[in-house]
Amino acid sequence: ASSMGRFCGSLTGEVSGTFRSTSSYMLVHFFTDRVTQKQGFEAKYHFVPVYKTFKDVLDRVRLIESKLSDVEDVAAGNLARFRSPCSDNCTHHGTCVFKFATNTMEWSPVCECEAGYSGSNCSEPGVGQVVEGTGKDGDLTVSSSRSVNHYVSVSGSQGNRFVTASSTVSFLHGNDEVLLIQMQGSRAGQYEFHLIERIEGRAIHLKHYLQNSFPTDSARNAAQLILVPNYRRVTIASSGSLRPGRSWNGATGGVIVFRAFSVSIGGRIEADVFGFRGAARRERGHWIGKAGESYSTKDFPSFRSTTNNAGGGGSSYCSCGEAAGAASYGTLATNPSTAKGCGGPHGLRGTTYGEPRLNRLYLGSGGGGGCRDDGSCEYTDGANGGGLVFVLAGTVTISGGSISSKGGQATGGTASTCDDTIGGAGSGGTIYIKTKKMNLGSPSSSFFVEGGSGTFISQSNTYTGTGGRGRIRIDFARLNGQRYGNQAAVAVQGKTSGVGYWGEQVE
Repeated sequence: ASSMGRFCGSLTGEVSGTFRSTSSYMLVHFFTDRVTQKQGFEAKYHFVPVYKTFKDVLDRVRLIESKLSDVEDVAAGNLARFRSPCSDNCTHHGTCVFKFATNTMEWSPVCECEAGYSGSNCSEPGVGQVVEGTGKDGDLTVSSSRSVNHYVSVSGSQGNRFVTASSTVSFLHGNDEVLLIQMQGSRAGQYEFHLIERIEGRAIHLKHYLQNSFPTDSARNAAQLILVPNYRRVTIASSGSLRPGRSWNGATGGVIVFRAFSVSIGGRIEADVFGFRGAARRERGHWIGKAGESYSTKDFPSFRSTTNNAGGGGSSYCSCGEAAGAASYGTLATNPSTAKGCGGPHGLRGTTYGEPRLNRLYLGSGGGGGCRDDGSCEYTDGANGGGLVFVLAGTVTISGGSISSKGGQATGGTASTCDDTIGGAGSGGTIYIKTKKMNLGSPSSSFFVEGGSGTFISQSNTYTGTGGRGRIRIDFARLNGQRYGNQAAVAVQGKTSGVGYWGEQVE
């Protein structure tokens, strides 16, 4: 130790000083409370060659895969390598490394996450140093209606490295990024990002293990796999509209998701009425209407009552001047303006689901279906809910444009002499933005997740219910140039309508 030179330079910023030593080796102290298998002096210190500057040493000494045990000197690479995994297990979607803090002179274990993951153990999809992706798909300019996502129904089990598709796919290739998301069933809302390794028939092999199961069956569960483009620059002109590849059809669709270095929105990113479906109208009889579609189960339940289907609105008795229930999601739908029609009771509104942090992602729900008990009176379909918009980008600029996922409005009710059950409105959907820099030209008119409006039933003098609002979450590092957490950024947040949760700071 007496041969160690003196370091001259600041330890709080960029390291620029030099060590002066007559010895050909210097000592690097590993700060740890763990006892390694080596004894005595070697248990605490590791010898590496001296370089010209301290920064040279930091650049060359890298501590990976560590619990600070089983020290192995790799002379050729000048690495101190540790074989055990981190205490925070990040081996599923990252690598455990030690990083040196020059202000404390300590090494700290952290997980370096792969594309699409973040968090202390790399288990959180979508945020991190690579939130903007790889840019491998080049630039995208949208000047008319356009979609960029492809979908396939899949099933997969936790711990496996593959999922099984409902049919062979031609849109996937090795190293493509995909989003796996459970749309319906007891696991609804869970999701994971993955990279494709290879395709063999209907088997889609992944580079990493599934952290959750993604069941699909004919009774209750539906999961889908979505191709996630990685763009450099996305420009949406004032005449442009970026939409999901298809509306949710009971198996796939309803979702926009992509990564980009930068996104400029002068037009619209919109998933209005691309979500869970409103129930179709039915005839003839009583209690034959169906509830709107939602996350809890597949299809459209027929309860022979006014019962709702989770977020989906309920139907009714199917006679004079009744309103099917409007759908709910982030907020409750409103009830009809009267207690009942001139025939029977109105359908029940849906219930709320999910939570503001959007740890699970859902579509908006559908309105209850109309019905009639004879062959002449008016009856209408329930309206669809809003879809899901998920954007991950280095920079997002909204200037003159908007991002929306609205529910569909109720229709009908104009036949003053003969209205039976009129279908309910849909609820708003989900918007989730993860970006390092967000620039909003008009904070109050940038995001929309309203539920659909009701309609007026002339025969019973009733206004039907309005659909519930959807949910919005935004993660950022800077908002209109202001850092996350400072008062100027908070002031902009207060002017931005509709955002239910301002989430994490994106690094």
